[in-house]
Amino acid sequence: MAHLPSPSRLIAVAVGAALALSAVTACNPAASPAPVTTSTESESELLYPEIHAAVLAAEPRVVDTGILESQSGASTVLSVAVFVSGAEPLSTESLTAMLVAVRDTMPDGADQLDFIARDDTEASRRLDIGPAIDGLPAELTPLWDGTLTLMRGDLDKL
Repeated sequence: MAHLPSPSRLIAVAVGAALALSAVTACNPAASPAPVTTSTESESELLYPEIHAAVLAAEPRVVDTGILESQSGASTVLSVAVFVSGAEPLSTESLTAMLVAVRDTMPDGADQLDFIARDDTEASRRLDIGPAIDGLPAELTPLWDGTLTLMRGDLDKL
């Protein structure tokens, strides 16, 4: 005759299965919440006029900026897109000047900067700033995947 498990054993197995399932779904990137945007590009010039003006002053080829602030976990992320005219690649000096301009005017609570350079005639086209990033000081730890990501501590080293 088959032996049926006790009710307490069934409950323990069910709770264990539920915990295992929740751990697996919590690690699933698709289940991760998207960053919450606290401003829109159309509002960016109203909320961050000092960043806009500083970047335009730092690099004459910049014709416009798009600036967003979002939350990623506990970090506040400032995303800055610059729209650059001309065919010449951005130099390390030009990139550094723009990064310093952003650093000096960004909100105190911002922990991370995501920086993107775009073509002013075709806004969907990202400019390759990889060579300019290669010339940044060696003590920086930039992440580059089409967007340059720097933490506040790295910006403070510029």
